[in-house]
Amino acid sequence: METCAKTEILTYRRWSWALGAGLAGFIVYFGVWNLAFASDDVALIYRMRFFGWDGIRPFLLPETGAQGVGYQAYYRPFVVLFTAGEYSFWGTAPGGYHLSNLVVYSLTCSLVFLLVSEVVGSRFVGLATALLFAVHPLHTMNVAWVSGRTDLFASFFILGSLLAFVHWSESGKKRWIWIGLSAEFLGLCSKEIALLTAF
Repeated sequence: METCAKTEILTYRRWSWALGAGLAGFIVYFGVWNLAFASDDVALIYRMRFFGWDGIRPFLLPETGAQGVGYQAYYRPFVVLFTAGEYSFWGTAPGGYHLSNLVVYSLTCSLVFLLVSEVVGSRFVGLATALLFAVHPLHTMNVAWVSGRTDLFASFFILGSLLAFVHWSESGKKRWIWIGLSAEFLGLCSKEIALLTAF
């Protein structure tokens, strides 16, 4: 009974620290929700406005989604679908898209803590790493630029995939393999850099 209580306390603390890491990322970049669109951001959003789903179909087809310029220069269907889905909520208001970037970044900071603390075995090292990640100015463009969300989503899914495989190696439960593979697939559909995780 006492062991179960201690386990629950440790789990609660772990998730509290993860939440704190995510909150740090949210606070650091909170001002981005008030930014306007950049030039590349409008391509997909205004296609949705004027042409609906027909306007983004070329970005979703492998034979046409990896040529041309802008969104059409790459095949990143998850990001295209996510942004198109957001259009149903935000329309052409940039604040909503920036807020989504901010939330994904915050969740990514939490995953940094969870992964590092799990691998290293220290919550303090995990938190220090996550806080450094959260405040690092290198991420400014990815958080503030709507089109830069490809890196945000790829990072989120890569970290999720790695964390799932760590859990699998410790528990041997096959569900973690499927969770890891699913996260890796979504990472690949967000940006090509996720391919490196497989190696």
